Amino acid sequence: MTATTRTLLTLTSAANLLQTVLFPVLAVRALGAGAEADALFMVFVLVNVVGVLLANSVLNWVTPRLVMRSGALSRRQLAWSLVWVLLLAVAALCALLWLLAALAVAGREPADAYHLAAGILPLGLLAMLAAVVAAIAQCVFVAERDVLGGEWRSLLGSSVALAAWFAFAPQSLAACAALFLLRTLLVTLALLPRLGRPRALVADDRDLREILRESRVLLLAATYYKSEPFIDRLLFASAPGGAVAAYHLASQVLGVVTQLAQRVLVAPVIAPFAEAVQRADLPAMRRLIGRTLLRTLAVGVLIWALVIAAGGELVALLLAGSGVAPADVALAADMMALLGGYMLAVLMGIVSAQVYYCCGETRRVAIYSTVVVTLGVPVKLIGLWQFGVLGLVAGISLSWLMNVAWFWWKVPAIFADVARRPRD
Repeated sequence: MTATTRTLLTLTSAANLLQTVLFPVLAVRALGAGAEADALFMVFVLVNVVGVLLANSVLNWVTPRLVMRSGALSRRQLAWSLVWVLLLAVAALCALLWLLAALAVAGREPADAYHLAAGILPLGLLAMLAAVVAAIAQCVFVAERDVLGGEWRSLLGSSVALAAWFAFAPQSLAACAALFLLRTLLVTLALLPRLGRPRALVADDRDLREILRESRVLLLAATYYKSEPFIDRLLFASAPGGAVAAYHLASQVLGVVTQLAQRVLVAPVIAPFAEAVQRADLPAMRRLIGRTLLRTLAVGVLIWALVIAAGGELVALLLAGSGVAPADVALAADMMALLGGYMLAVLMGIVSAQVYYCCGETRRVAIYSTVVVTLGVPVKLIGLWQFGVLGLVAGISLSWLMNVAWFWWKVPAIFADVARRPRD
């Protein structure tokens, strides 16, 4: 990737991700930091959870396979086969969530955050289905070394939705939820042309069978350990009104950093790293991953220091004139500082993930993540019990740091396994 291309990718990704932060900020400004904002983020975090779930169970495993497909038509055939399979799986998940929502609101007050969330759940479920198609289209962009093209199209769709927000100035929960859904739909439509015309499912495709075979255990495990963000928000919902909104805002601000690093520093490395793994070129593998890890760590440490020094001023600027109470602004700023450990862990994790997935180590991902996330649950519960919501945030950061430390400790063994594989 040339310096000019990397600069354009950085600017485009930054603009795209800033809009990701702007949407929840606009929602808090419209609804206030209370039960309605909590309900909005409880529902639309499902879209993020499903995206992360798929990324860690299927899509990271898909991208190297797409890289190795010969020809664009063959690549798109595999992509469309995955679209149909994953849409069916997510549709079943949507039906389950619908049933659970009906049970969760039984006997609750109409103004309760859970009751309000159930009212807008259908919009969130539609967004989940659209996100599946968008995620697979993004995989094709990455596999074809056109990360910038994917970012441009995402920015286009998001910008149209943002313009609609300012045009309609929503003030109700339903209107805000509708515009959150619109953003997902427009981004999906902007990315969809890369998949080409729809193609029928080819059930006997060798790569598809291999992806699904390797993903079964991983998907089952990921359903458990990647539901962690949604469970965290349920824990926050047990705190006074506004805690979910404050946490969501803080995590979205730091999420810009991790997603920008993913798109600018990590995504361009996936295709060459997958090719190096295929050749069992250990020096190239170590060079690519080592350089990427150092860059992401440098970004993470710098941003964490800035958040500690000026996080309060940043949150106050984002919410200026919104009428949000100073206590809620201070809470969001404190959460953002404590989430620095989580941000650093995610940055390191998105690099280590490429080692495991490109090397085909899906079972290790499932086993390690399940064990470490389980060990992290009591850490978070103790933090919540002893120190309230800020203790829960600190527990989240500690849990993720434990997770990523274990994964990196095992990376040398992964490289050794690649070296021992028989050559074709």
